[in-house]
Amino acid sequence: MLNQRYYPVFREVLIETEHLLAELHEDDGHYRVLQRALGKLRQDFLNDRVFPALIVPGLAWQALGLEDSRALYVLNAAHYLFYAFLDLTDDVEDHELDDPLWRQLGEPLAINTGTSLLFASLLMLDRLKGQVKSHKTIETLKTLFIKAGWQLTAGQHRDLASGRSQSLSAEDVLRTHQLKTGTSVGLYLESAALLAGAKPKQRKLFAELGRHLGVMVQIRGDWVNVMTPFSSDFANACQSLPLALLSQCLNQSQADQAIYQAAQLRAAQDQAAHDIVRHLLKKHAVAEPMHELLEAQRQEVNRLLSRLEKNDCDISALTSFISRFQPIIDL
Repeated sequence: MLNQRYYPVFREVLIETEHLLAELHEDDGHYRVLQRALGKLRQDFLNDRVFPALIVPGLAWQALGLEDSRALYVLNAAHYLFYAFLDLTDDVEDHELDDPLWRQLGEPLAINTGTSLLFASLLMLDRLKGQVKSHKTIETLKTLFIKAGWQLTAGQHRDLASGRSQSLSAEDVLRTHQLKTGTSVGLYLESAALLAGAKPKQRKLFAELGRHLGVMVQIRGDWVNVMTPFSSDFANACQSLPLALLSQCLNQSQADQAIYQAAQLRAAQDQAAHDIVRHLLKKHAVAEPMHELLEAQRQEVNRLLSRLEKNDCDISALTSFISRFQPIIDL
């Protein structure tokens, strides 16, 4: 259980979240659907999924020599709510609302719940009053959240608008990943560094580290997704790095390209289509360029860790966390 060490922090995050939702309570039904959305993430965490929104801010905090405090718990709670907004909104837009409740209530209520979580994340930051020396810090944090939200919606636009293109390049997909996952993990590290009182150079390094670490998370996530028996990325024609690389490989094989296109037409309902794609990924050795792309990001991450260490940061906890990301060839 890799997440077990973070249980005490998670408990405090849940307490801060519950306090805020109690203060904001306007309607029992609204409160229940908010809890339903947050419950999905609670279960993901307990199932040991990599959870940067809850784990990464504390790593920056430790690197700067600070012990856990209520200020960090409040910031983590803001990230928890912000990520819940992203997760639910993404599920709506990608037609991946698996929870029977949302199918019963409908997408409009799911969208409204996601919007509520976004506003709640910003209101959570106000709970830092009394925990920071200057209210300017809170306003700067809100600006970071808003700017990150803007970049994330730009990335989501790319995903929704161009992710259905058969000619999408690996470079196109990486740019989308930079705007989406790179932006979110960059926010988790930079905001924690800001709250911890990091020097401007340190804060900049943390932000850049987060962007590369986020792309690492997404590259690995893309590969894990297409290797599952029924890939949601393939079924919903989402942007996927291994599928983009496979499409490029198939330009040299008309027969396999025809097989892939036929599988795409049946991806939403036919298990065999997913078996075919995994066969093609193996046949064309797509794991190799995926591994190279992941390792290129890892090199950038290691370079930034070295620079942080030279700027008076303890990188041991960050290094331990990053070691969780196995090379593609080992998955």
